[in-house]
Amino acid sequence: MHIQNVEFKARVENLEIIEALLLSIQATFVETQHQIDTYFNTSTARLKLREAGENHSLIHYDRANTDTAKESDIIYYQHIPNVALKDILTAQLGVKVIVDKVRTIYAIDNVRFHLDIVQQLGTFVEVEQ
Repeated sequence: MHIQNVEFKARVENLEIIEALLLSIQATFVETQHQIDTYFNTSTARLKLREAGENHSLIHYDRANTDTAKESDIIYYQHIPNVALKDILTAQLGVKVIVDKVRTIYAIDNVRFHLDIVQQLGTFVEVEQ
């Protein structure tokens, strides 16, 4: 599945303040997930395997490395969890980095707000459409 989205991310000190603000503007709580994103070495774009409970997906995306809002061109493949896929990608490409996070998701219409607690990196908010 091909997807186009626009997103921005920012480091924040206090996710509770952001969450209170979202609730005050009637954002809808979607879910909280534990996500492990394994990024693989690639010569172009990005490739990550997302493991989130029973939801596993392989995501290829291309976007600029900027500190501002950015558009991404995404190819998204959801699959049945199977360690063999991760083993094959690791053997062929090598692992660039693993990002382990707890993500709380809110939504207003077609805009999603991700409140992330990322191990060893801190707390972040991501807004995407």
